[in-house]
Amino acid sequence: ALISHRGAWAEPGDAERRSKAVDALRAMGNTHLKKGDLQKAIRRYDRALEVADDGGGDDGDNYLMEESEDAQQASKAAYEAGKEAVKRRSLAARANRALAHLKNGDA
Repeated sequence: ALISHRGAWAEPGDAERRSKAVDALRAMGNTHLKKGDLQKAIRRYDRALEVADDGGGDDGDNYLMEESEDAQQASKAAYEAGKEAVKRRSLAARANRALAHLKNGDA
């Protein structure tokens, strides 16, 4: 299923696009946070985390379909790098969501 939210879209398992979608949703949350609209900010951060957590069933072994060992290694390295990028972006969204909850008096 396609992950979509106002121009921030990604195929499940597509780490680069998921990273961009997480960034876009976090930026929307940041805008709402700055305006003081804490509920909307929290919803955007929640959505960013949903996108970040959706690996699309990709267990990271698709690199085995490559024909050469070099291509397998390159494919696996790209998968791991993408996975790490999504993780870093989701940590920022998680921290911002915590801040929004604190400002909202939820904690």
